Amino acid sequence: RALVLRRLAPLGLVLAALLFGERALGEWLPRMVPVHSERLGLEVELPARWHRRAEMVFDNGMMQPGLASFAAGIRRADAPPDLERAAAEYFERELRPQLAAGRIRDLVERPSRRTEIAGVQGVAREASFVVADDETEVALTAYLFAKEDRLYDLVVIRPRRLAGYDRIFDRIVRSVQVRESGPR
Repeated sequence: RALVLRRLAPLGLVLAALLFGERALGEWLPRMVPVHSERLGLEVELPARWHRRAEMVFDNGMMQPGLASFAAGIRRADAPPDLERAAAEYFERELRPQLAAGRIRDLVERPSRRTEIAGVQGVAREASFVVADDETEVALTAYLFAKEDRLYDLVVIRPRRLAGYDRIFDRIVRSVQVRESGPR
């Protein structure tokens, strides 16, 4: 009986880890840390090992085939801004010039969808494209939301083959909080 338990117990632990491990550990891995921008008036939780490249611009520190990143921006907007139009303008301003210059190709844009960010209704708009230099297939999601006369954009980018980052990005977006110290 002891011999059977010694041989089956490790198998049972492996099975339990496979069945419940991601759900149980998923909220803890990777370790997230709060990051605050006084200028933008935003607080967000990001993976602890990510590198800061500029104010509210972070990435995982990998080279292009594995590069994942998060960036946040803010601008004044008409109250209330048209979020659908703002999402379309973001893609026009940020992706179309890259496409025209040949730095990206095979751009596929998806329609905006409603989502909640920082306790308010916002929109998320997704795109995929191929980086011309190294043929990396990339997924980009731009989240836009407004508070008073401020329009925020949060942009997450990852290689399409690393779909596991979607769970991390969902956690990042759920963690976003607007602080009163942002620009007025």
